[in-house]
Amino acid sequence: MTPQKLVSLFALCCVCVMTKAQDTISLCKGKMAEVMVEKCVYENSATDFFYLHVILKNLTDDTIGVDLSHNEDVVHINQWTTGDTTFRMVIDEAELTYSDPDRMREQQLKNDFHAGKLTIIPPHSSVDYYHNFNGGPAKNLRRQEHEDKSKYVLFSLKGQLTFTDGKTLEDFHTGDYEHGKDNFPDVAIRCPVEWKKIPAGALIITD
Repeated sequence: MTPQKLVSLFALCCVCVMTKAQDTISLCKGKMAEVMVEKCVYENSATDFFYLHVILKNLTDDTIGVDLSHNEDVVHINQWTTGDTTFRMVIDEAELTYSDPDRMREQQLKNDFHAGKLTIIPPHSSVDYYHNFNGGPAKNLRRQEHEDKSKYVLFSLKGQLTFTDGKTLEDFHTGDYEHGKDNFPDVAIRCPVEWKKIPAGALIITD
């Protein structure tokens, strides 16, 4: 099935993103796509984890695709802490490193787009997903937020997202600080954090 045919199927089965612009933080924005996160934390009754809500917006007049098949690589929370500033005072974490797609990966993504294997985003539309933090249960975040009386919860975001229209690629990733590719900055959410339930039918990605 071609990406163009998948557009109509996508419109029938996707969960609409109703989040208001003022409730989101733009992490990075290019010519093809924008990556945003909602300024809240989500829960899922099926697990003890908490989740980050990531929104991917197509900025073009054409259909594009994004590879969300590698659970550990898409944008996710790598670490969190609390504090009274919008940035971390101490940075001490282990992380995966990412680099620009090489020619083989670039061609694979273009081929996957034409074969309908990527997550399709119609023109000027969005798709979203919810990614868990697997470093501890949600109750730990609730307890520390309450005990610290801090102004913010700070999330360190890591990962890689590569978009394509079948002809060109647009890549956002962390881990290549030397070349200015730290596209996903830390996110500060003011306390008390708003907690929401993941809606039915949503795309949930877990490690």
